[in-house]
Amino acid sequence: MKMNSMESIWHTNTEKRLQEINELFQLITENTSDVISYSTGDGLCKYVSSSVQSLLGYETAELIGKRTFDFIHADDINALHSLGVNKAGGVASFRFRHKFGHYLWFESAFKSIKNEDGTLKYNISIARDITKRKQAEENLRQSEERFQSAFGHAPIGMALVDLNGQYFKVNQTLCSIIGYSEQELLQIGYMDITHPEDLNKHMQLLDMLMNRAASHFFLEKRYIHKHGSIIWALLGVSLVHDDEGNPLYFIAQIEDIMDRKKLELLRDEQEELMRRTDKLSTIGQLAASIAHEIRNPLTTIRGFIQLLSEMNTTNPQAYYPIILDELDRANDIISDFLALSKNRVIEKKMRSLNDIIHTLYPIISAEANLQGHTMVLDLDETISDLLLDDKEIKQLLLNLIRNGMEAMDECGTLTVVTRQNQEKVELQISDTGCGIPKAKMAQLFEPFYTTKEKGTGLGLMVCLNIVEKHGGTLTIQSEENKGTLIIITL
Repeated sequence: MKMNSMESIWHTNTEKRLQEINELFQLITENTSDVISYSTGDGLCKYVSSSVQSLLGYETAELIGKRTFDFIHADDINALHSLGVNKAGGVASFRFRHKFGHYLWFESAFKSIKNEDGTLKYNISIARDITKRKQAEENLRQSEERFQSAFGHAPIGMALVDLNGQYFKVNQTLCSIIGYSEQELLQIGYMDITHPEDLNKHMQLLDMLMNRAASHFFLEKRYIHKHGSIIWALLGVSLVHDDEGNPLYFIAQIEDIMDRKKLELLRDEQEELMRRTDKLSTIGQLAASIAHEIRNPLTTIRGFIQLLSEMNTTNPQAYYPIILDELDRANDIISDFLALSKNRVIEKKMRSLNDIIHTLYPIISAEANLQGHTMVLDLDETISDLLLDDKEIKQLLLNLIRNGMEAMDECGTLTVVTRQNQEKVELQISDTGCGIPKAKMAQLFEPFYTTKEKGTGLGLMVCLNIVEKHGGTLTIQSEENKGTLIIITL
C-alpha cells in the first residue's frame, strides 16, 4: 500500500511538473516573435509556434503535417538539406514562402536529433525574420556596385586618399590625366605629383576639412605629369567620416582643365592685344579731337588777322585782346583734354551765366556773320548767380553754339536763351539746322560717335562731362529738317 501511495504521489508530481513545463513552453512559444518548430527526419512539420501567423500568414494547422521543404525557396533547399544531414546543428539562412506567395528571408538556429544509426530523426528550429536585413544588405551591395561603376567609369579622375595623403584607390581616368599606372599611383601620394607652388594651399584646405570648417572645397591646381609636363586640373575634395564623426578618408575628383586654361591664355593674349590696339586708336582719335577743338580758336584768330589786313583802321589794338583770348583758349583746350582723362577738380566761383555769354558774344556773332547766320540772345537778366568754372562754361557754350552753326545752311538762326527755373538756371541753345534722325539720338553721347562728316565724336562727351561736373543735366530735342534744341539745367 505504501508503495502504491508513493508511486501515486510521484506520478502526481511528475504530471504536475510536466504541466508546468508545458505551460512554460506554451508561454514562451506563444509570446516570441520568432518561429519555433520541429519536424521529422523526412521533413514533416510536427509543431510550429503561433507566431507563424503574424509573420507568414498561416494558421498553425495549415503547416503541421506538411513537408517543410515544400515552402522553402527552390534555390535554398539543397543547402538546408545538406546542413540537416551532415551537421548536428548550426545556423542557416533561407527563404520561406508567405501565404500570399512572396518569400521572406529567415535565419534559423537548428538542432538535429539523430537515430542510433546516424540517420536524421527530427530537427528543432528557431527562425527569425531577417527580410529587412537582407534588403538592407542588398541595397548596400547595389549601392557599392553603383559606386564602383561610377568610380571606375567616371569621365573625370577620381581617387580615395587616406589621411596621410596616400592614394588607396584610383580610376583609369586619373591615370590617363597624370600619366601613371594604377599600381604606380597607389605607391605615392598627392604631394608627390603636386606642383610645389600649389602644395601649401592644398594642405591648408585639407586642414580646413579636418577641422570641420567646411564640408568640401574646390581648387584649381597644377599636377606634375609622369613625363614632367604641367597639368592644370580642377580638384574637388570632401572628407568621409564614420558613424561617430571620426575622419576616415578623402574623396577627390580631378577634372582636366588644360583646354580651358589654353583658351584663357589665348583670350588674355587677345584681350591684351585689343587693349593695345584700342589704346593706339584712342590716342589717334583723341589727337584728332584736340586738333578739331584747337582749330576753332585758330580759325577765329586767322579771321581777325585777315580782317585787320583788309581794313584800314586806326585802332587795331581793339582786336588784340580778342586774339590773345583765343590763343589762351587754345592752350586751355589742350589742358582741358588732358584734365578730362585725369578727372580734374574744377574751380567754381559765383558767376553770372549771362556775363559769360556776353563775354563770348563778339566771337560767336563774328563767326555767325561770316557764315551768314543770325545770332539771337534772349537772356533773363534776373537769373541767379551760380557756382561756375569760367573756362569750362566757355568751352561748353562755344562747342554747342559752333555745333549749331555747322548744322545750318546759310541764313540760319541760332538762339541762346537763359531762364530762371525755380532754384535752377536753364540755358537753351537752339538752331534751325538739319536736325538729328531719331535712330541716331540714343548714340549722341557715346565717345567718338558723330553725325558730322569731319567730326571726332568727342565734343558732346566733353560738354556732358562739364555739365555733370557742375551738377547739372543736358538733354537734346531734335526734329529732322527743323532743327535742334539743347536744354542745360544748372
